[in-house]
Amino acid sequence: MPELTLAVLAARIESLERKVEELVCSQADPPGTVGDEQSDDPEAIARWVAAFDAIPPLQMPSEEEAAWQTVRVEQKRTDSAAFDRLASNLPGDNT
Repeated sequence: MPELTLAVLAARIESLERKVEELVCSQADPPGTVGDEQSDDPEAIARWVAAFDAIPPLQMPSEEEAAWQTVRVEQKRTDSAAFDRLASNLPGDNT
């Protein structure tokens, strides 16, 4: 294990302080983002709404939709059973 000297400790603290400052700085964009590149004027909002409305609706073959709905129903049953098992193990009145 490397020896922990005052210089090493000071460097670690400084590094942590920089990281914390980056996280709490209100001007910083979240990691991996470049900020909001679109203005919020009425024309820009209208363009965004028009672009969104231009997205065609999802088309799904009826057989695929039926299979999807069957899986959804089964998942709901599985989730409900898992919840009931967990709830039955909670302390207190389980009526």
